[in-house]
Amino acid sequence: MTTPPPSLDCGEPLRTWLQSAIETEAADLHVVPGYPPVLRIHGKLEQIREEVVSASQAKDLLGGLCPDDVHGRFLSDQNVDFSFELPVDDQTRRFRANLFFSRGEVGGCFRLIPSEIPSFDWAGFPADIASRLADVRNGLVLISGVAGSG
Repeated sequence: MTTPPPSLDCGEPLRTWLQSAIETEAADLHVVPGYPPVLRIHGKLEQIREEVVSASQAKDLLGGLCPDDVHGRFLSDQNVDFSFELPVDDQTRRFRANLFFSRGEVGGCFRLIPSEIPSFDWAGFPADIASRLADVRNGLVLISGVAGSG
């Protein structure tokens, strides 16, 4: 059994940006000092606002987001991946986060994890192959696609 990710109530404006990612069905939110926050929507990068994120703002927004159990690794490796949950509108949404140092400044990328696992039908996967794969009892079966494809 896996441990659920920590539930965070991150501060503004990061919470608003993450909510924008949910509302627009964006795959990612990118927060990098010296650039405006950007959403990846259907493969295209779209700015959320015109103003750039300053280095101090990025550090304040992202620095405290890293869970205690991985914070040391973040400082030593200057890159860390983790997941977290965010309560939004009577739902709990999950995100995968990558925090990193770029040119000595803290940046982050957040991927929205869908609430529902896509079905074989949704993906257009042939039903006869899906049925056979579901019956496999030994080994490892991997079905993959491009990032964000489900």
